[in-house]
Amino acid sequence: MDELLFHNSFILFEIICVIAVFSIFIIRSHYFTEILEHKPRTFTQILFMIFFGLISIVGTITGIGLFGSIGNVRDIGPMVAGLTCGPVVGLGAGIIGGVFRFMQGGPYMYTGLTAPIFCGVMGGILYLANKRELVSTKVAVIYMFLCDTLVSIVTLTLITPPDQLWVITWNIAIPMIIGSTVGVLIFSYFIHYQIDVRKREKKFQNIEREKADSKNLDAIMNTLADPVFLIDRQYSWKLVNDRFCQFIGRSREELIGSTVSDFFSREEYEMIHNQSEEVFKNKISLEKEIILTFPGEKKFTIISKNSLYTDNNGYEFVIGIIRDISERKKAEEIINESKARLSSVLHGSPMMQFVIDNNHKVIYWNKAIENFSGISMDRIIGSNDYWRPFYKDYHPMLIDIIVDDAIEKLPQYYSENVRKAQYIEGSYEGIEYIPDDKSTGKWFYFAAAPVKDSKGIIIGAIETIQDISETKQQESVLKLTVKKLNLLSSISRHDILNKISVLSGYLYLTQELVTDPDGLEYLAEAKKTMEIIQRQIEFTREYQELGIKNPVWQKISEIARSAFQEIESGAIQFEISDNQVEIFADPLLKKVFHNIFDNAKRHGEKVSHIQVSYLKSESGIIITISDNGIGIPYDEKKFIFERGYGKNTGWGLFLSSEILDITGIKICETGIPGEGAVFEIFVPKTGYRIYKS
Repeated sequence: MDELLFHNSFILFEIICVIAVFSIFIIRSHYFTEILEHKPRTFTQILFMIFFGLISIVGTITGIGLFGSIGNVRDIGPMVAGLTCGPVVGLGAGIIGGVFRFMQGGPYMYTGLTAPIFCGVMGGILYLANKRELVSTKVAVIYMFLCDTLVSIVTLTLITPPDQLWVITWNIAIPMIIGSTVGVLIFSYFIHYQIDVRKREKKFQNIEREKADSKNLDAIMNTLADPVFLIDRQYSWKLVNDRFCQFIGRSREELIGSTVSDFFSREEYEMIHNQSEEVFKNKISLEKEIILTFPGEKKFTIISKNSLYTDNNGYEFVIGIIRDISERKKAEEIINESKARLSSVLHGSPMMQFVIDNNHKVIYWNKAIENFSGISMDRIIGSNDYWRPFYKDYHPMLIDIIVDDAIEKLPQYYSENVRKAQYIEGSYEGIEYIPDDKSTGKWFYFAAAPVKDSKGIIIGAIETIQDISETKQQESVLKLTVKKLNLLSSISRHDILNKISVLSGYLYLTQELVTDPDGLEYLAEAKKTMEIIQRQIEFTREYQELGIKNPVWQKISEIARSAFQEIESGAIQFEISDNQVEIFADPLLKKVFHNIFDNAKRHGEKVSHIQVSYLKSESGIIITISDNGIGIPYDEKKFIFERGYGKNTGWGLFLSSEILDITGIKICETGIPGEGAVFEIFVPKTGYRIYKS
């Protein structure tokens, strides 16, 4: 008996070894890799059903028969299929092996059918219970032993005759249990060995890949201009680029392996920790602005953008990019301070002022206009209703035309009183009367100027408005007063001239009666004085409008020609270029040229040529009026513009100087005695322009 037991067990072991050798090839194939990686295709599952089913068939064919019972290892294939591939493959392999045994017939055909199926399913159940992983070799061996023992007990109890029970148990059941258990031991060992080999290879590959990835990532990080770092879940630096080392003031050797807390205060570490923890937890990118202190107690304001990075091994890291915005924050603070100062200036201005952007939306609305309109800044900011305080219906404001750079539309909406301002390029100003249903209307002074960016592009505009209704009323009163005074002067002048005419007649009659030489001399002096008085009275008629009317733009060439034509020039030649220069002066400007031309004719003695020219300078323009007469002596030059000095009325050049001075224009005489008089009229930069038709 013992020899037979040993013989049968040895035969079954040989069969197992042969099966195991062939199994090694398929275990090392890429198909089995799909099984180990839990990504088997349907084809792969069918392949392993057939393979392990064939192992079960081989176990049946090579079995040892005794009293109709076959000592076999057919359960190894289905059990290993279930343990490695799951219940589906285990069931399939069991069906293949069981059906083949059933087709062999005999008293044990039914247990031969169910046993492989049972082992395949039980192996699959253990596979699922172990989270789709092959159990350890020890567990697999014990599990196979228990399953095959259970199958043998059921078979012996239900089918084996009592007189054959011991023989079948000793010579068939026990060798079969031992053989199946040893077979599973060998299979499990080979498979675990193959799994370990694959794990080692994969680990080595991952290490190499990690090194390559780390090298590539490090190379990429070093190409970035911003500081970049990589930290793990322990908040240790794993990678840093060169810019980060420069930024933090430490070498790469000092940083790698050290924790974040080694370099920052507790509060700063907590900020970094909380931001990174949120990235780890929610797997999101997060950007925050924080302040960090670096060596030397130097503080930096930075934007830290942290993102989750997962390497090929599935390890998670936080990769952070830092941008130093310290200078930008300082610039923002300066800008905010400038805005605050601008707001303070605007709100503190007694004149109404507001600012709009290039979309015609209000961005500033000062207190003065707020009080005038009754519209608060909070209500008007962001709207384009800034016209409502001034017009009943929509009407473009001067600021709208400036923002749209649509100066050609000015005549469409404004009178000729609106003109280009002198001090700011692109600015315009003017005075307008705006009717009002509730009253007699108001007079306003408007001034608008563009706001440009560093490239000279208009990004908005500012408008200043002043209610000058009271000033206009005072002007009206003043004009009425001047008109009445002029009327009174005219009446008085008329009466005086009448009296002078009477006096002239009496002097003429007296001269006929007086024969005494001294008396005749006295009468001549009286007549001369009377004529001076008459000229001065007539002179006041010409200049009674001095300073009464508003200054206007006047073209020099036209004014000078007109003035020259009014004097009896005789043979005097007049020369002036047909220039396009206009100056802003009192309407009596022509009298200035008339007086100078008349003086040249009267007192120049040998004047045959008068020339008018101009020369631009950095501060303005110089208009020169020169002649070729005898000129003016040096000792008289400083007196010629004084009141009463001269050979005629003594008022001509004095009043000429006063006319020019109304708009800030100065005049002096710079000629050389004997060569001619030269009058230079200096017009400031804001008082002249080049006329464009």
